[in-house]
Amino acid sequence: MQRKYIIAIVVIILLIVVPVLIYRVRTNQQSTRYITAAASKGTLISTVSGTGNVIASNSVKVSPSITGTVANLSVNLGDQVKKGQTLFTIVNDSLQVTADKAYTSYLQTKQALTTAQAGLVTAQANATNQNQDSGQAKAQASLDAAQAQLAQDQQTLNSTDSGAGNYSSLQQKVASDQGNVTAATIALQQAQVTGAANAKAANLQLSAAEQAVSIAQRNVDNALADYNNQKANADQRTVAAPIDGTITTLSIGNGDQIGGGAGGSGSGTGSTAPVVIDDLSSLEASVQVNEVDAPNVQTGQKVSMTFDAIDGLTLTGKVVKIDTVGTVSSGVVTYGATISFDSLDGRVRPGMSVSADITTAVKQDVLMVPNSAVKSDSNGNSYVEILKNGSPVQQAVQTGAGNDTD
Repeated sequence: MQRKYIIAIVVIILLIVVPVLIYRVRTNQQSTRYITAAASKGTLISTVSGTGNVIASNSVKVSPSITGTVANLSVNLGDQVKKGQTLFTIVNDSLQVTADKAYTSYLQTKQALTTAQAGLVTAQANATNQNQDSGQAKAQASLDAAQAQLAQDQQTLNSTDSGAGNYSSLQQKVASDQGNVTAATIALQQAQVTGAANAKAANLQLSAAEQAVSIAQRNVDNALADYNNQKANADQRTVAAPIDGTITTLSIGNGDQIGGGAGGSGSGTGSTAPVVIDDLSSLEASVQVNEVDAPNVQTGQKVSMTFDAIDGLTLTGKVVKIDTVGTVSSGVVTYGATISFDSLDGRVRPGMSVSADITTAVKQDVLMVPNSAVKSDSNGNSYVEILKNGSPVQQAVQTGAGNDTD
């Protein structure tokens, strides 16, 4: 009986205490706490973030197109070089042999051109002579003389009395003159036919001579072009620096095989240039900006940059270019922005990772509140809540620029 009595008391106590505890817990959970912040005037700076790498705007890949063996390598990774400085040579004797053969062929074509030009001069002279055929001129002169003599003797015969003693001889003379005119006419016709044939042949020879000169000239031009190409290939055996800069890639060594744009035995892949020279004074940052932020980025905006590889280093610069065409990667669209440095640090190198904060807007002496204080009603109107007598009251506001916090 005593045990039952104790159990009953415990149950009654629990029935009284538990509801009280539950009420107090629920009351504490349902209470609202307000966090306040003072609206203040100041400078609001809006930024856009982007990540990318340091690049050299003036960078050259040195990748000879000829084949051969690397020799006389005179530079090391990190060396500074001057434009025109010899980097290494390529052993390939066959290139010089080919160039010498091309030069010999060029000289032969020049000699053939000289011969063709001499033939043209002869053909031109012959054509001139034939077109001014002296045989026709002589035949014409003979005909003119015969006709003049006939006219003279005919006049004498006409003025002489038929009974005169010399009349008969005059008749014979006129008959002879007529025969001479006929013979001279035939001779002129023959000279004209012969002269036309000779002139045609001379003109054909002249045309052929002109074509021969034209062909010979083309052969000279082609041979010279081939020689220049072969000489240029041979000259590539000496590989020089095309710009002033620093050797940032060097994947070949003496004795390596090189050619066709491929690197040496240490180059990794054939598409890798064996030597890369960067002008470190032309370093820039190339970063990607999200498509949402890209419309706010413009050239001339100031930028603050940090580097993963260099703790504590912050450099400033400005946007010099923003791409108009975006790049899609894994469904995300980004736009490339190129940033110049206001000043360089010697520790910065091409390829380093860079994080950039681009200042897109600076608003001075503006009223600011924390982003979390601004709310929107069902109509999309912005408002903040102000505590009056411990109760929140909505205050309509018009928002302007913003950043991650204000």
